[in-house]
Amino acid sequence: EGHRQRVMDIVVSLASIATENAASAEETSASTEEILATVESVKDISHRVSDYSETLNGVVEAFKVK
Repeated sequence: EGHRQRVMDIVVSLASIATENAASAEETSASTEEILATVESVKDISHRVSDYSETLNGVVEAFKVK
């Protein structure tokens, strides 16, 4: 009976660890998705800044004296 209880305790412990690991994996996945969304946002803003810079360069060129 003692061995059986020990095995049951180990199984319960392993199940608990597996549950904790699953929760951690979900949190990591959610964090990764947030980071990806932030990177995409930064990329979009970067493209807009680049477009504005090109437009501004064109406007400045129009006012340069040659």
